[in-house]
Amino acid sequence: MKGVFKEIKFSLEMGYSRADFLSKLSDQNKYTYQWANNVIIIDYQDEQLQLTLGDETLRKVLSANQPILPVSFDFSKMTRAKQEQFMDIFMLKFQRGGG
Repeated sequence: MKGVFKEIKFSLEMGYSRADFLSKLSDQNKYTYQWANNVIIIDYQDEQLQLTLGDETLRKVLSANQPILPVSFDFSKMTRAKQEQFMDIFMLKFQRGGG
């Protein structure tokens, strides 16, 4: 695992609107989840993690506005090995291509 992904709790700024993030989450088939308000509880291989969605903002990039969604991860109920597996899958699904 790289840098911040080794921490039990960390936050990322995702380049998605809330609606796009939730749509991508529902499109995957690697884990199940429950969602209420800003909290998402994910069940992954008999362990759980919690995502908390922050307030969506816009960031101006060149002449376009890019949505930014802060997402906080809490892996306190998951082993390090499962955290690494989950983050590999999550980042493949949610990674945005560049240039």
